[in-house]
Amino acid sequence: MLGRGVLPRRSPGPPADSLARREACGLLDARALEVVPGIDARDPDAGFGRWACDWTSTTGPLGVGLRFDQGFFSLPENSRFTRLSGHDAVVMPGYEGEGTCAVEVFAHAGRSHADGPTERVRLVLSGARAGDRPCERATALAESAAAALPGG
Repeated sequence: MLGRGVLPRRSPGPPADSLARREACGLLDARALEVVPGIDARDPDAGFGRWACDWTSTTGPLGVGLRFDQGFFSLPENSRFTRLSGHDAVVMPGYEGEGTCAVEVFAHAGRSHADGPTERVRLVLSGARAGDRPCERATALAESAAAALPGG
C-alpha cells in the first residue's frame, strides 16, 4: 500500500469515545505521577500516534509506561480483577518480568475481557525493588488514568 502512494483515511473513522482519538500522556497528570519518586511529569516520552507514553524516574530505577491496546485479552494465572473509577481492570503482578506490575483498564465502562475484543489502557510500573510495592503504585496510577476515561 505504501508503494502506491498516500494511504486512504479509515472510513468511517473511529467512534468519538475511541482511544484512537486520545493521547496517552494526557491520562496521567503531575499529581497522579507523584506516587513514583523522581518522575518529572513535564518530560514524558510520547510514542507512535501518541498512543503510548513513558516516564522515567530521575532518582531511581522506577519507570511508568502507559499504552493503548485493542483486541482480545487473555488473563494470566496470577491476575486479579478490580474496579477503577467505574471501569473493569485486571492487576497482573510480575506480568512483564521481575519488578513489574501491569494493570489493564477496559476503556469503556461496562465492557470486559468476556465481551470479546476491547480497547484497553495498559499501565506498567517497572524497575521495582523489594519493598517498592509495584502493584500498589501501578493500581493507583491506573485509577487516575481510568478516571480520565469516558464513564470514569
